[in-house]
Amino acid sequence: MATKKEKSGVSDDAPRAPEAERSSKALRHLDETFEEWRHEPTARGSAYLGAVLLSLGGLLLGASTFAFARIAAGPWRENAWLLLAFGLVFELAFLIVGGKPDAPLRVGDLGVGRETEGKVQRVAWCDITRISLVTDGVKLETADEPILVGFEQHSSTAARVVAEAKKRIPKRVVIEDDDVAGLGKVQGGARVTAEPPQVTMAVCRATGEALTFEKDVRMCRSCGALYHRNGVPRRCSECSRKLRAA
Repeated sequence: MATKKEKSGVSDDAPRAPEAERSSKALRHLDETFEEWRHEPTARGSAYLGAVLLSLGGLLLGASTFAFARIAAGPWRENAWLLLAFGLVFELAFLIVGGKPDAPLRVGDLGVGRETEGKVQRVAWCDITRISLVTDGVKLETADEPILVGFEQHSSTAARVVAEAKKRIPKRVVIEDDDVAGLGKVQGGARVTAEPPQVTMAVCRATGEALTFEKDVRMCRSCGALYHRNGVPRRCSECSRKLRAA
């Protein structure tokens, strides 16, 4: 009598997919769509002061140029050096006070990223070791330099970072619930798609095996930890989320 497996056309000798392949809402393939929220920095008070200083400095430097060229007459020509000096002072004050606006930040499936000259440099959720509240923002600690999401230009981004982290890596967020509520509602930003993470130089978090082919890589849906499809552990080594059945 034919067995149930023989009737279905599946034999005991047929190759089976790894256990992790049969789990799978907890894992992602790298050919899936990754999404994130892009937040532009908001204008800070010093930016308006900087605009004023820049404008005044430009006017004074322009006036001194006319004076030195002997186009202007009277008091303007007599005070050319004074105009030049004040113009330079205002320009220097702009560089100190006005400052440089922060870069746009991205928060989503791939972690927290900062746009620099058209490129996005990200730190995955699994690589953030601690998230805390400091005087001027939310501090993300990593194995390298910490990242500060400042309140002055990125208050809404800070709220989104903490909200996402509470869902993805809750044990690494050391912010009291009252303080989290004080950050305000998660709002703003533009929803965008992101390029899949690069696996060059990456290794499986469970086995240490080099991840060479993207088709063999599986990602924890919560924290973004990468695994080889044949080495996916029962629980994620970074966020403890259940990845596959026992």
